[in-house]
Order: sequence, then structure tokens, then C-alpha cells
Amino acid sequence: MPPPEEAELLRRVERVRAMGRMPRHVAIIMDGNGRWAQRRGWPRVAGHRAGVESVRVIVRFAGDIGLEVLTLYAFSTENWRRPPAEVRALMGLLVEHIRRDLDELDRNGVQIRVIGDPEGLPPTPRREVLRAVETTRSNGRMILVLALNYGARWELARAARRLAAKAARGEIDPQAIDEAMLAAHLQTADLPDPDLVIRPSGEWRISNFLLWQIAYSELWFTPIAWPDFRPVHLVEAIEAYAHRERRFGGLGPGAGRPGGAMAPGEAPGSSPPGPPRLRPPADAGQGAGGTDGGREDPAGCGPADAPGRLLGRGGADPRAAPPQAVSPGGDTGGWPWADGAPGDGAGTGAGRGATRAPATTGGGQPPAAPGGGRRPGGEAGTEGRC
Repeated sequence: MPPPEEAELLRRVERVRAMGRMPRHVAIIMDGNGRWAQRRGWPRVAGHRAGVESVRVIVRFAGDIGLEVLTLYAFSTENWRRPPAEVRALMGLLVEHIRRDLDELDRNGVQIRVIGDPEGLPPTPRREVLRAVETTRSNGRMILVLALNYGARWELARAARRLAAKAARGEIDPQAIDEAMLAAHLQTADLPDPDLVIRPSGEWRISNFLLWQIAYSELWFTPIAWPDFRPVHLVEAIEAYAHRERRFGGLGPGAGRPGGAMAPGEAPGSSPPGPPRLRPPADAGQGAGGTDGGREDPAGCGPADAPGRLLGRGGADPRAAPPQAVSPGGDTGGWPWADGAPGDGAGTGAGRGATRAPATTGGGQPPAAPGGGRRPGGEAGTEGRC
């Protein structure tokens, strides 16, 4: 018997399902860990560890409400720019929590998949990630997609290279390449596109995440930082999604689903349209509690409730002692979500805004990825631009 608070959340989800507007695929840009910790005077790694509980709770709840696919943006091609000690700590966090949580995920019927280039990870994280994928391969209750060493531009370039190679071998006619053929060469080819993309922490960016797949996704932003994100916030996002009309470029109610225009490559059976779109909360952008030009309002991610704001329901107690930090080189900690978003560089402003290339060494070459890893695409440090 679930506790009363969880039972009420489950009832709210069932009302959405009864409307026929339940999303099949939710994708989350996990953001705000480092800033969450720094506001408390703790090291950034403590924020990453605090995000552990959010991942575990959200994955469990997503399975309980029957979500088909949950994608978590964990570590991007741009995150190699972070200080080497932080990268090593994040890799250690990944290893520990695969070892700790894999049996539970397997028992609960969760199938783990990875998008990105696991070959670019250091040896131990790579081995554990591939073991998790193989162990859960036959599970079918929910698909958990971890975007690791991932960048959407890298994924699109990879698909283009594969199509070009087939054309060079005479296997396909270049003139026959269309949207469906390109989509079939993406790493998510057999999955439905995300219906809903969630980004915590008050930032309003996509950060090189699933750029092709989210062409028609609904976006939901909240000032809640990832360590404070709980099932109530996921339910709020799902309810907001249920009240949006998805037109896919058409006009009027007839353009939405079911029975209307569908996005290229969209599979039937996704959520039908609802009432007119909800406007984003006034405090989630360039208003009170939001962001201004990418700068975060510290009050926008705090745990205290305020009238009319999506704050404070669930999450960590800011007065508590900091989560146990990890040794930068140790295999201890939690999942590798990243402050500033996986696609946003080092969380102190690096990678935010205009596109720029990685720093170079004295010989003009980008530095190799820390921790023994490499960026996707071949030589260490040759890709991963923001």
C-alpha cells in the first residue's frame, strides 16, 4: 500500500491516462547539482551525490506509472572539459551505482540502454555500462536510456557518415536518403521520439540533447534543481503535457493526434491533443526566480515553498549535512549527471552561449579527454564541441 502522498500522485497520473494523454517517452536534462551544492557551501561533487536519490526515486516512480521510455542526459561529449578531478569523480559515481542498483533494476524489469559512445569512456565505467546493458537486455517493463558520452550533433554526424559509407559502396542511392532513412541510422531508431522533455534548474536550453528526436516534443522547465526533483514534479510536468495541443505544424484541432497530422516518423499511438497550450510559469524564465541571460537566480532552485512557484515539494533538506563527497579518483558515489547540463561545459559558464572549440595544447591540438577516455569520433579530443 503506497503512502498517501504517493497514492495521490498515482491517482493524478491515472486521470491523465484516462484522458488518453499519457506520454510514452519522457526525457530529462538533469541539471543544477553543482550549483545546488555551492549554495550550501559544499563541494560540487556533493551535489552530484545528492542527485543520486533523485535518479533512483524518479526511475522507480516512472516504472510504477507505466512510462514506456525514460531517457536521462547523464554525461555529454562537452563534459570532458570539466576539471579532470571532477570527471574522474563522475566516472567513479557511475561505476558504484551500476554495481549497487543493477540487481534492483533488473528485478523491476528495467531494460538499460546507452546512447552516445561508451567506447570513449575509461575502461572500468565502459565495462560496467556494457554489463548493465547486457544484463537487462531482455527486460520489458520500462526502457531506461542513459545518454553517456553523448552529443546530438555527434549522433547526427555519425548517422551521416554511415549513410555516406553505404552510398560509397553502392548500397543506397544518395537521392533516396530521406528523413526516415536518416532516423533509422540514429541510436534511438527503434524508440518513440520523446513526447515530453523536462529541464530542471531554471535554465531554458536544449544543450545538444536529442536535437533530431525532439523536433515536436513538448518542453517543460522548472526552477527546481535536480537534487530537489521528486515524483510530484514529474507529475506536474505530465499534467501540463496533457493539457497541451500537439499540432505538428498543422492548424486547429484537426491537426493534432489522433486523426490529424503527424510528425515525420512518428509512431501511431502517442498522446492525442488536449486543451490549448499552457503558458510557461512566469517565474521560470526572465522573471522572478528564473534566469536572465543564462544567469541563475539562487532563489529559483531553493527548497523553500513560495506562492505560485514550483518549489520545495520533496528534495533534500538544505540544513542537512552535505552528502558524503568522493575521492576524485575513487569508484564511489552516484550516477554521473552534471550541473550546467551535460551539454553545457563546466557549469561555471563554459560552453554556455556561442559555439566554441575546445582549448588546444601548445601544438594546436585539443587536449585528450581526462580519465583515459576519448570523445566520440576517433582521436581523443577531436570532437565534443558545444
